[in-house]
Amino acid sequence: MGIEERAAALYNDNENEEVLALAEKNWPPLGQALPEGMSEVCRHAFIASRRANPDGVTQDLWFARALVAAVLTDSVETAAGLLLPSFFSAIERGKDGALGGFATARLILEEFRRLLPEDHPAWSRLFDRIYHEKLAACLILSGELADAEHEYVLALGFAQENQDWRGQLKCRGGIALTRYLQTVVGPSAQTIGDANLEETMTVLAEALNAGYSDVAGWATTNISVMKRGDLEGWTPYEVL
Repeated sequence: MGIEERAAALYNDNENEEVLALAEKNWPPLGQALPEGMSEVCRHAFIASRRANPDGVTQDLWFARALVAAVLTDSVETAAGLLLPSFFSAIERGKDGALGGFATARLILEEFRRLLPEDHPAWSRLFDRIYHEKLAACLILSGELADAEHEYVLALGFAQENQDWRGQLKCRGGIALTRYLQTVVGPSAQTIGDANLEETMTVLAEALNAGYSDVAGWATTNISVMKRGDLEGWTPYEVL
């Protein structure tokens, strides 16, 4: 197993410190060639550092290294992944009421697709799930709930095909949340709300069992909202 595959496996298992240790061990001194797959190792290290310490500066270093490695090794997959922080920044501005925030986030996703069109070999491995899931997160936050549900369903199918367990949990939680928000009012609200609450509680249990503390945290927040029968206070299954 190469270092890229090892980093991806550790990342999927939520072993953040191990990802960072692997990246640090394999990052070469100035003037030496980069090991094969190093750009994706750095990208995983960037995300792992955000998970481990959201307010820390280590993530800035690994973002810079991932960018350098992507340029030096012509890795469009890594370059596409590095667009996502800008996507999330635009979403945050949209949440804060900035005009065009959500529209800008969608345009950034179009640039994601420019780097990785559907005929690119990497698209069907991972990025199809990432694209549709991120679009769903943007749509749910902008109130386009039916479209968000549709995108989450598409993303779930891709996650299942690739045995992407964390992705599956995020998409299942997203589907339950969009369905809850669409059906929280009306004569059938209680029955449908109970079904979405039950699914979210299952997502929470499975996330805790797998060690995905971030997914578990989002599920916990949404369970509280569903139990109140509320329309406010929920959160998408994303690192925003």
